[in-house]
Amino acid sequence: MASRTIGLGLCVCTALGSWGELAHAEPATTTPRAPCPCEESELLVPPAFARPPPPPPSYWNTERIVGWSSLSAAAVSGGFALYFYEMRRDARNRYEDSVESFRGGDELVQITADYDRANTAFVVATSAATVFALFGAGCLLHGGPSEPTLAARPELVIGPAGARLGFSGHF
Repeated sequence: MASRTIGLGLCVCTALGSWGELAHAEPATTTPRAPCPCEESELLVPPAFARPPPPPPSYWNTERIVGWSSLSAAAVSGGFALYFYEMRRDARNRYEDSVESFRGGDELVQITADYDRANTAFVVATSAATVFALFGAGCLLHGGPSEPTLAARPELVIGPAGARLGFSGHF
């Protein structure tokens, strides 16, 4: 059953069954009229422009992309640090063998240079891994859900008295 009022105040009711296809059409007047069958029944009219609910927010926001990328860079830098640590250890072992066997000269200078290069590369790779890991963890902790939550969140406060790491929110 469907009902519609058109601009001139005419009620056009299409009730199938005992009323036929077109039951009645009456002009809008001030005199009382017989109730329309569509007014007596309950009509379920779907909303004309119902919008679907918005999709849930994506997990991958900017902070999380940068955070995971930084943690990946930290893992790669850690691998390089391990490699350069082994190179440094090998150079130190060759230096000790050279000193014990009383070999010197150019070989000792080359071993010392290898050790210095491996040591510098180890320090740089370890520092980069640490910075990337801290930055990535910070981005991941900060890049949580966009809507406020009641859970406790880590908080870093830097002020004139110093830095403080704590938790804020509901426990």
